[in-house]
Amino acid sequence: MKMIQRVAFKPIYGGYKVIVQYKINKNIAYLPDNGKYLGIDPGVDNAFACVTNTKNAPLLINGRGIKSVNQYYNKERSRLKALQARYHQLESIIDTKQGKKPVYQETKAMKRLTAWRNAKIRQFAHKATKRIVDYALSCETNTIVIGNNKSWKRSSDMGRKSNQNFIGIPHKVMIEMLQYKANLAGIQRVLYQSNQRLRP
Repeated sequence: MKMIQRVAFKPIYGGYKVIVQYKINKNIAYLPDNGKYLGIDPGVDNAFACVTNTKNAPLLINGRGIKSVNQYYNKERSRLKALQARYHQLESIIDTKQGKKPVYQETKAMKRLTAWRNAKIRQFAHKATKRIVDYALSCETNTIVIGNNKSWKRSSDMGRKSNQNFIGIPHKVMIEMLQYKANLAGIQRVLYQSNQRLRP
């Protein structure tokens, strides 16, 4: 059962974001451990690779779309920053130990670009996590196991370009969203802490 607890309006570039906070009954009846498990490995080209110990076919969540979004975002942001430095847009000069240094505020174009990217990522995250929960339910897996190492972004060593693509995908946000949706469906989610990514 859900009850609206709070409604807030947060100013963002180009308008406002409506935040609706629900109060949810925490007495969720989790599905019992039936020996069927769903293992998930986060990645880049495949944002999530899902496999079960049942006879169901694996599920791959294509991450190339969000990878393309991040690549465009990084390229366009670099271009905007170069233009900003060239024309001294929103520039301030500060004194540092190394001498005078220019610092810049975000331009409208940068804010608009970031808002576009964040919207794309939120849309992807909602669709991907819903698809994973639906897949788990269809496979009758009552437990989800997913790799979630706190330092994997900092210690990733896949080359500069691949590192940038991997770091640009908000796996932590999507894992938290997956936990929320899985819990509502009665599925228990287990975090597996390891120095290596989980490969089910």
